[in-house]
Amino acid sequence: MKSRMIVALIMVVMMVATLQSLLLLPAVKAVVAYPVPDTDTDITVAQAYAMIYSNSMPNLVIMDVRTAAQYAGGFVPGAINVPITPPISNPPPVFGATAFDALYAWISSPVGQSHLNDPIIVYCGSGARSEAASNILNANGFTNVYDMPPYSTWAGAGYPTIKVTATININPDTLNLKSNGKWVTCYIELPTPNSVSDIVVSTIKMDNVVPAALSPTAIGDYNSNGVPDLMVKCDRAAVQGLLSDGEIRLPVTFTLSDGTHCGGWDIVNVIG
Repeated sequence: MKSRMIVALIMVVMMVATLQSLLLLPAVKAVVAYPVPDTDTDITVAQAYAMIYSNSMPNLVIMDVRTAAQYAGGFVPGAINVPITPPISNPPPVFGATAFDALYAWISSPVGQSHLNDPIIVYCGSGARSEAASNILNANGFTNVYDMPPYSTWAGAGYPTIKVTATININPDTLNLKSNGKWVTCYIELPTPNSVSDIVVSTIKMDNVVPAALSPTAIGDYNSNGVPDLMVKCDRAAVQGLLSDGEIRLPVTFTLSDGTHCGGWDIVNVIG
């Protein structure tokens, strides 16, 4: 009797040990393969351009889900890079278990959660990754997701592309449409190793429409953060002619002397 009890006790201990080891194993994400529920909204590059340059979507997210190397080769102005590894096989597209780690990290981050109800444009290099990412965003509570055609379609249509994201500060922060002021001032900062002295002023455009005046310009440190900035001015009437009341997202694009395309944006409030 005692021996049977000892055997039973040993078996219980072994079962508990096995259960503990299973619980300690890391979770493995399932491989994502097609077909999957298609819940995203498809848009054309023309529709995406209209959204980006409409000025009416200050919280718009543009998400490039290509690899970091592809992103470095050029991207839609304002796009963030949330890389998804390419399909293991194609066709059909099959993604590895870790392919969407960066996307899930963004979804669960405070920044990602702050955009649950904001418009999100997603694009990639072929369409497979952007479709998968869009559907995952929808499945995780994002309510306004748009799947754009591949980056090559955007670039091929002649729409702006950049390789460097600039920091843009537009002054005044509040634009009164009834004001008779002459200028809207724009301060541009660049990440190292790029230099604002290499900016070709004649290529600077606000909202891809209004050019910067060739003078006056100045290089300084407007916000006293230790980073040089280039100050340029745009015709205030021309800028205000593009705007309506509310919080506005104003993009600015330009080229460096070596041909590198750059851009960024600022949020301003418009009244009037």
